[in-house]
Amino acid sequence: MKVRGKASISDVAAHAGVSKATVSRVLNQDDVVDARMVKAVKAAIKELKYSPRPNRKRKGHLAPPQRELGFGSMAFIFPGEEHYSLRTPLSLHLLEGAERYVFENTINLIPAFWQLKTAKKNEQVPVCMQNRQIDGLICRSMYPEIIDFAKRAKLPVVQVFEGPSGLVETDIVCPDNFAVTQLAFNSLKGHDRIAIINAWPTHPVALKRKAFFEELARANAVDVIYYESDSPNEAVQLFLNDTKRPDAVVVLSEDETVDPLLANMHAKGLKAGNDIDIASVIQESVRYTHLDGHIHMIDICADQIGFIACKTLHERIRNPQLACRKTLVSPVLKGVSNA
Repeated sequence: MKVRGKASISDVAAHAGVSKATVSRVLNQDDVVDARMVKAVKAAIKELKYSPRPNRKRKGHLAPPQRELGFGSMAFIFPGEEHYSLRTPLSLHLLEGAERYVFENTINLIPAFWQLKTAKKNEQVPVCMQNRQIDGLICRSMYPEIIDFAKRAKLPVVQVFEGPSGLVETDIVCPDNFAVTQLAFNSLKGHDRIAIINAWPTHPVALKRKAFFEELARANAVDVIYYESDSPNEAVQLFLNDTKRPDAVVVLSEDETVDPLLANMHAKGLKAGNDIDIASVIQESVRYTHLDGHIHMIDICADQIGFIACKTLHERIRNPQLACRKTLVSPVLKGVSNA
């Protein structure tokens, strides 16, 4: 291939059969680029006698002092077994806060789904991470495979909530779980028997809140009765079918337990607040079709968590030597009523 005058990065990309972005990554010694592409780019550089221009400092918000190039983008990763994990009320609230931060700071945000338990590992990793198009990532809960990938790709990570693995190797932004539990307990004061309905029985967050609730119950001479299952519907049925069930119930995890609870109560002619006193950890904007009466709602302020997670990642990218830290976000007690 012959070029007129001095070869450009476009000439190198065309000669090597790759994109200009790939040439830039090779020049910046990005070890995520495929070895065959690296070889092709280096051969093209040598043949065309390409000499890169001196780097100019990037004016964007994400370029740290020791690095000249930045993509100006963050990924918000939602791990799960199906894409629904991107569309839950909790996920949407997290993204709402994250989008507010990136808008105020002129940063691109890429929401992405990480497929768990897939047979094909190459389908597991979101495209934006495979091609290293981001400066860092935020992850709703953390799994070992995501931590491993981020380490190999040298990507800074902020973890939202404590993940199933219980690993703490990154910055974490999460609800203040003791404050969440205390608000739930205090909203049900006056009851000497309280039911816990839990469809998230083995998750670290559920276990932590359960332990806090038990501690508060013991200190106040309150009996706690458990109705637990991996299925929200089954957990609800265990509670409603118990003829000696308590007349107060708490749902401590942000799962889909409250909807079937209210629907089944409605079918039985039971009214929230009158027949059964309910405290639930859930989002303010959720509206319940079958809500008769009033429930105590502990809002974990997910939009604020998303905002702070982006701010934390931004700081981490600019100052990678900072010690990892855990930021607790205080919940707010509100009421939801259709009475």
